[in-house]
Amino acid sequence: MGDTEIIYEPEWQELEGSTAIQGASWWLAERIVKGCDTVRLSWSNSPAGVGYDNLILDVTHAGSDSAVWINRGGSIHLHSRVRESRLAFPGVWQMLTTPAGRQRVLSDVFDRMAITPRSGRPSTPTSIMCRVIAQVMYQAVPQAETWTTWTELLAPDEEVSDDNPLIWVAGRDWRAVAKFVDGWMVLPTGERVDLYGSYRAGATAKQLAGRVDPTAAPHRKFTAHVPKFD
Repeated sequence: MGDTEIIYEPEWQELEGSTAIQGASWWLAERIVKGCDTVRLSWSNSPAGVGYDNLILDVTHAGSDSAVWINRGGSIHLHSRVRESRLAFPGVWQMLTTPAGRQRVLSDVFDRMAITPRSGRPSTPTSIMCRVIAQVMYQAVPQAETWTTWTELLAPDEEVSDDNPLIWVAGRDWRAVAKFVDGWMVLPTGERVDLYGSYRAGATAKQLAGRVDPTAAPHRKFTAHVPKFD
């Protein structure tokens, strides 16, 4: 049940727009989710579709609101009641490929947001989801294909709600290989995996990510939408 395993450490020249950045962004998201009171995840594509995207974390902690925009093609932007700042590419992404560097970046993020994270907090369904997505990305780094994440809705023309949750999609060359919602993972075969329950039962993020088979043929329901869970 330890930290997400980094199985590949690229040079910074290889990082921009890479699968490694996808993994690093989800690792950082998991640590923020676990350390703060409430975090809402969302996603934004780049203006004019120029090839980068943002993993957005709206944070409420100790009665104060702030936001982290993790730009997977550039900087990490921090918006808090104290100030706005950014951690610039490429240095921040290069640091996120090593254990010591990850801790330095995480501490810097919390310091700049004027947040003291809660220590010793148990994992949540959302933090486990982030950890598993990070591991899926890290395990895919040595592959030639580009792996990324994006979002979709059960009802694309309606707002996000409890009945229309935001679905996180992990894909290889923009072909979906796993979908995540409400602490569950749905595989192309239609199989549903209770990530949080499996983690509490002793499964590691690496074991859960290993369930993702990019060669599996999609199930009809998988290509249409994620089934609503009871």
